[in-house]
Amino acid sequence: MRAESYKVKRLEANSDVNSSEAFYLNAWQRKVETIGESVITASDYAVSNQTVRLMATVDSFGNLLKSEILISSGSKETDKLALQILKESAPFKPFNDDMQKGYKILEIVRDWNFGG
Repeated sequence: MRAESYKVKRLEANSDVNSSEAFYLNAWQRKVETIGESVITASDYAVSNQTVRLMATVDSFGNLLKSEILISSGSKETDKLALQILKESAPFKPFNDDMQKGYKILEIVRDWNFGG
């Protein structure tokens, strides 16, 4: 079955979310932030106040299907680090039953702030 035939839901910062999605996004964000801290600490990366907008495409099993920069921070190093953090954070939690009934793929769009 081709991916295009799956129902896809996109959650952006201003999206209305139900409680299942809110719980999922909260867990997703906590995992990304935890992994991000360890990746940044392990690198010699230094940044001051940059923001990058990313989209993570996740399937119902929690696998990261795709990650992409929607709006660059202006720094190739920051953008590369953001993608690395996302890839190292995967896999994520599988969707719960309510989410799986509605869609099989979730696109999560978020601004990531890297502060100095």
